[in-house]
Amino acid sequence: QSVNDIAGYSNLEKDFYENLPCIIFGDHTEIFKYVNAKFFLGADGVKILIPVDRNKLNEIFLFHMLKTEYKTVGGYARHFRNLNDTKFYLPPKNLQEEFADYVRLSEDKKIAAQVRLEELKASRDNLVSKYFR
Repeated sequence: QSVNDIAGYSNLEKDFYENLPCIIFGDHTEIFKYVNAKFFLGADGVKILIPVDRNKLNEIFLFHMLKTEYKTVGGYARHFRNLNDTKFYLPPKNLQEEFADYVRLSEDKKIAAQVRLEELKASRDNLVSKYFR
């Protein structure tokens, strides 16, 4: 339920949730997380959201729609009922896919930029070491 991606560890090698991708909703915190790697469900206050029909709803689109459109209630309480009662506009699947493709491309570019930044930092550190010994 926390903002952290990893909220604990398990020595178990089974009982992982594997119906992926999915969206996790913190029933107490109202935090959404997009998950595409198997995980161990550790708390009963975590709700797993998956489309009933994946041919009609893209998970990446759903995740961003929920993060943008869901109005938080706040306070430490159970909020899944509020989420469950909320109505959302659902655009055609082709527009959802277009949005998801853009998100994937943006994430790929972000990762590439982070890798390049680390390379530049390493290069700078090497030059500093070389010139300022």
